[in-house]
Amino acid sequence: ILKLGEEVLLGCEPSEKNNIEMQLRDLTSRFDDLKDNSNDRTKLLENSVDIAKALQDQLNPLVSFLDRAEKSLKNLENIPSDEDKLHQAIFEHDRLNKEILQKDPDVESLIALKNNIRKCFQPEEAEIANEKIDAVSDRYNMLKDDSERLGALLNKTKQETRQFNLAYNDLFAWCDKQERVIAQYKNISVHVDVITEQVNKLED
Repeated sequence: ILKLGEEVLLGCEPSEKNNIEMQLRDLTSRFDDLKDNSNDRTKLLENSVDIAKALQDQLNPLVSFLDRAEKSLKNLENIPSDEDKLHQAIFEHDRLNKEILQKDPDVESLIALKNNIRKCFQPEEAEIANEKIDAVSDRYNMLKDDSERLGALLNKTKQETRQFNLAYNDLFAWCDKQERVIAQYKNISVHVDVITEQVNKLED
């Protein structure tokens, strides 16, 4: 079109030449703007595809992990009184808690998508996507807090159980000893001095 316009200019009268040159400049400017806008839109669409894929790839695995971890943590809330079973519960919780903490970078990476989502998508869709991210982030933080509280409770129970078992064993051993002592005086003597001696020994 520009080449055709230049050819037209050659045959134009001076009075029309300025008008045609202005039309050509306007057309060139509009075409350049259109090309720039098209390139920008193409880049935005390509970036939007990458962000949407990143959202799906990061969000879905985290939701699945949260479902499983929340269920596992709930099962561990039934704290056993048996010392061996308690040690097993502590071991399982420690392993689960490490898994939970290892998800920190994944959650941070998911949260980092929020700004790009606002830039690339329509406000309504961006709000829905970011609400999903916030929901996962909130669930994860609650899971970490619950796991920390359970870990503290398990360790506290472990100490208390250990102290109880030690005290119980000591008392059981003492009762056993006293029963053996009392058994020695099953036959009571008719002599006062012998009875007095037995009483004194029992009181000791």
